[in-house]
Amino acid sequence: MITPTVIMLSVALVVSIVVLAKGSDMFTEGSKELAHILRITYTVVGILVVSISTTLPENTVSIYSAATGSPDVAFGNAIGSIIFNVGVALAINGIIRRGKVLDKHVYIEDVPVMITMTALAWI
Repeated sequence: MITPTVIMLSVALVVSIVVLAKGSDMFTEGSKELAHILRITYTVVGILVVSISTTLPENTVSIYSAATGSPDVAFGNAIGSIIFNVGVALAINGIIRRGKVLDKHVYIEDVPVMITMTALAWI
């Protein structure tokens, strides 16, 4: 039997999926625009901006843990999440490219930016 609660939850699910899809499109386009404005490659934006924004749930848990007196959980959660996300991104890229050497511009432009941003994150 379909109750009003089931109907409301079904509508909420459909609306949530639509909003999530639209938000994802807007986020992707915004990331591309940011790369264009800052004159950096999509790779850097993808690794930095997208990986940082996908760790926001973990960061929320970390802030809560630190506020409730468990800073070690907060620190481990934040660092572990970033290491995992970057590692998975690199592994997937390695699997897809199958031994192809990166372009020279990646080493000249992207790697120094990534190292600088990592150093700034520690400050």
